[in-house]
Amino acid sequence: MLFGDRRFLTIPTPIVKTSHPEPNDFGYINVWSVPESDQTPESKIESLKKSYNQTSWMKVLRDYKSKIGGYDAVVLEYQVNDSETSPSLMFARRTYFMINGQLQEVFFYIAEKDRGGEFEQGYDYFFNSLKIAP
Repeated sequence: MLFGDRRFLTIPTPIVKTSHPEPNDFGYINVWSVPESDQTPESKIESLKKSYNQTSWMKVLRDYKSKIGGYDAVVLEYQVNDSETSPSLMFARRTYFMINGQLQEVFFYIAEKDRGGEFEQGYDYFFNSLKIAP
């Protein structure tokens, strides 16, 4: 599932063979269910932190524990400063939790300059309203 900032509608359609579409700084939210039997939320976060700390254009800000729909979750927040994919400094938040042995991820991405705005408020409302059905 993907939710995008309504400004995505103004981005031109990329050429079919273009691996990187037009750079933008619009926010988006992805929700994934990934069948990974060998990863836990904690091991996934540790793996990402190790990888991101070796990348010059990514800066790990913090990680912490949370809850989502009554499930224990682990969150990683970081910044991305890559002019090839975005004209702005970007903020990312990855939230991982397990349901029935499957790793779940909620990924939030927004320009730092837009933090606290309408799109992030919508994300907070969406995230806090998630209910997990058994």
